Amino acid sequence: MQAKEELYNQAKALAEQGLKTRADATRFLSSTAVAKDNLSIADSSFIKAKTVLSLYIDEPIPKGVKFEDDTIKPDTHPANEETMLQDSPALQSLQKNIERSKLLHKVTKASHSGSIDAIASYAYQDTLNAYDSSLVGVMLNIPFYNGGRLFAQEEQAIIDRESAKNEYEAKVLALKEEFESLLIDLKSYGQTIKAKSSQLEAARQTKDVVNGRYKEGLSTYIEVLDATALMLDAQLGLLQANYNRNSTIHRLDYLQGNTE
Repeated sequence: MQAKEELYNQAKALAEQGLKTRADATRFLSSTAVAKDNLSIADSSFIKAKTVLSLYIDEPIPKGVKFEDDTIKPDTHPANEETMLQDSPALQSLQKNIERSKLLHKVTKASHSGSIDAIASYAYQDTLNAYDSSLVGVMLNIPFYNGGRLFAQEEQAIIDRESAKNEYEAKVLALKEEFESLLIDLKSYGQTIKAKSSQLEAARQTKDVVNGRYKEGLSTYIEVLDATALMLDAQLGLLQANYNRNSTIHRLDYLQGNTE
């Protein structure tokens, strides 16, 4: 934003001297407004991120606090598809649903055969006459006709069982696809980080050269700002690449059941 403002001030001064048109000055004014808007958006995003972080850690974050980036760099864990399918929390939950559906179908199917229940009771009454009674025996329940309710329940249990199996198989395919995609992205981010690191080093060297030339009166202040903006853009690109890599590693860990 500072660079855009200096360019606008320069263009405005040159326009007043008749060396540039007002359209040139207006163009830089527009660029300045865009830069201010981007800065405002960045500030808002940072405030939102601090608010969410404060809610997670259950304590306020003071103004001007500095965050250590070394603490959020994850270790690279070996990625194994078999381990992922075995330890995935999502698949474990679906497996329990399949087992539940199988048990419900088994119980529903057994209802056609009726049941043999053991019964026992004891009662004691003390009024004008006192006596007690007890009962021990076996009771047989045989479903002769229930309007097809048991058949309908069994069919529904079969549908639920097959639906749970299909959901599990679909989830397996989705996880395999995501897992392979993350591995490809992780390898790509490694190359991106190398490129962004080289770009940042080149931008730093350029900034040092421009600063030296500015001290000797061989370059303008605007050139210094341009070199600084170029270096900051390269630094931001490297930070974004590292963020994407870290997010990918965390997602791979989660898929493999590493939630700590």
